[in-house]
Amino acid sequence: MCGSVRSLLTQMVIALALTGAAAPIWARPCAAQHEPHGLNPISDRESTADSVDDGNVVAGELGAALNRIIENEFPRFWGSVLATKDGQIVLAKGYGVANNTGAPMTGDTLLELASVSKAFTAAAILRLEMHGRLRLDDPISKHLPDVPADKHGVTIRHLLTHTSGVPQAEAGFREDTMEAMLRTNLAPAMVASPGDQFQYSNAGYWMLAAIVERASGRSFEEYLREEVLRPAGMMTSAAQTDPTIDLSRCADRRSQGRLLGSACECPYPLTWGYRGSGGVVTSAREMFAWDQALRGDRLLGEPQRSAMFDAGDADYALGWRIEEGALGRVASHSGGVAGFRVQFTRWLEADACVLVMTNEEHNPRAMVDTVVHVLLPGAFEPMRVTIRHGSLNLNEHRMGLGPEDSEARVRASENGGVTLELGAPAGDVLVSVELPTGARRRLARDLLRFARQAEGHQQTMPPVRLEIYTRAYPTQNDPIVLMGEGLTVEASPGTPHPEGDSSSRVTIIVRDGMRRFWPVIVKLNARAAKDLGERLLNPGPAR
Repeated sequence: MCGSVRSLLTQMVIALALTGAAAPIWARPCAAQHEPHGLNPISDRESTADSVDDGNVVAGELGAALNRIIENEFPRFWGSVLATKDGQIVLAKGYGVANNTGAPMTGDTLLELASVSKAFTAAAILRLEMHGRLRLDDPISKHLPDVPADKHGVTIRHLLTHTSGVPQAEAGFREDTMEAMLRTNLAPAMVASPGDQFQYSNAGYWMLAAIVERASGRSFEEYLREEVLRPAGMMTSAAQTDPTIDLSRCADRRSQGRLLGSACECPYPLTWGYRGSGGVVTSAREMFAWDQALRGDRLLGEPQRSAMFDAGDADYALGWRIEEGALGRVASHSGGVAGFRVQFTRWLEADACVLVMTNEEHNPRAMVDTVVHVLLPGAFEPMRVTIRHGSLNLNEHRMGLGPEDSEARVRASENGGVTLELGAPAGDVLVSVELPTGARRRLARDLLRFARQAEGHQQTMPPVRLEIYTRAYPTQNDPIVLMGEGLTVEASPGTPHPEGDSSSRVTIIVRDGMRRFWPVIVKLNARAAKDLGERLLNPGPAR
C-alpha cells in the first residue's frame, strides 16, 4: 500500500514539475561554454542525454522534472546539482552566474567541496597502500617525524576514521610548514585511547596529507592530481594549492550577498593547514566521473574499495559516513567552508548519487532530499510517528511539555520492528516512533557517541525532557499520525539550556521534511542518552 502511494505521489510530482511555470531568466539553461578536455569517461556515459553542449546535462523527462523542481522550489538557488541513476547522468547543471565576469554557472564550473574533499585524501592513502608504500594499520610514527611516545599507538586508519584520540589543535591550521603543523597538532595530550572514541578532526586529515607527501615523495597536490583525480577521469579538478588549476573555470565564493574571492583560492590565510581536510575544487560532471571510478577498478582495487566503505560497527568509514537504507548502503559526506556548502550522497548498491554544491544561503541536505524523493522514490525507509497531545496544556504557539518524569522506552514487535515510546512511566504514551532498521541503528550510534561527549559535564536537567509542537497540523487531529516520506529522526549534541552548558545533553529531533517542521524534540542527559542508545542497539524480545 505504502509503495503504491509513494509511486502515485512521485508521478504527480513529476507531472506538476513538467507543466510548471517558467524559470526565472537567471536560472534558465546557460549559454554555451567550451567543453573540458579529456572527459571521455563522462561523455561515454552521457550519450543518452538531451543536452550536453553547453556544459549542462538534462536527460529525458526525469531530468527535466528535476530541473523544474529545482527552479520552482528553490527559485534563488545558486550553484550546481548532479543527479545520476543506473550509472547515467539524469541532471548535471549549474544555476545562476558563476563569477563577476557574468559567465553562467554550468555543470563544468569548478566549486569547492570543503569536507567532501576528505574522500579524495582517503583515496590517495589507499592508492599508496595498493602500490605497497604503506599499510592502513601502520603507526603514524612510521611515516611522520618526531611523533610523541603517547601517540605511537595511533595508526593511519585511526586518522581516517576520526578515532585517533589526538585532539585537534586549531593553531596547527595556521602553521606555514608541514613540520610546524605536525609539531603543533601532535603536542597536546591524548583525549582518548586510539580507536576508542569518534571525534571529528580536520587536523587528522592534515596529517594524512603529510603522510601522502612523505610516502610518495611528491607534493600532496601533485600526487592527488596524477594518482587520484586524473585516473578517475577528473581532468580539470584539483586542490586549491595546485599551481596547474585553471582559474578561469572557477566560481566565486558567495556569503550573505558578499563575494569572498574565488573557489580556486583558499578562503583562509594560505598555510600548510587545510590540505587533506578540504580544498578540492571540481564540477558536477566531474563528480560523476568520481562516482563511477569508485564503482570499478580504474582507481582502486577491490580490497581498497571495500576498506573505503567499511564502517564496521561505527557509521564513519574512510572519508565517508555510512548508513543502511531501503536501497542498501548509503555513503555520504557534507561540507561547509566560507562561501560554500555541499552535500554528496551515493547509493552503493543502487548505482545512483546526488550532489548539491551551493553558497551559504541554501541548505544542500534539504535540496538533496527533495531531489531524491523524485529520483529514487524508494530510497527513504517508511517511518510512522504518532503524537497524542490531548492531555497536554498547549501554549499560544501550540507547544506542550511532557511530564517532568517523562521517560524513553523501546518496544520490539513480533514482526521485527522497533518503536521508540515517550511519556510518563505509568501513563499514556505521548509519542511513538516506529523506527526502520537503518534509522534505529543510526540513532543508537549517535546517542552513544554524543552521550560519551556529554559525560562529566553538569547534569542539572531532568533525565528526559519531552517537547511537542503541533502548530503545523490541524487542531482537531488527536492523535496526529505522520507517515511516509520526509520523516526522519536524528540525534544531535547539545542544546542551549539556562541551567548548564549545552554539552551536558543530547537532543533527539523528529523532522517532518514535507512541512519543514520539528514536531517532537527530546532532550536527554548523558546517562539517559546512553541507556536509550544501548536499548535501541539491543531491543530485546518482543512483548
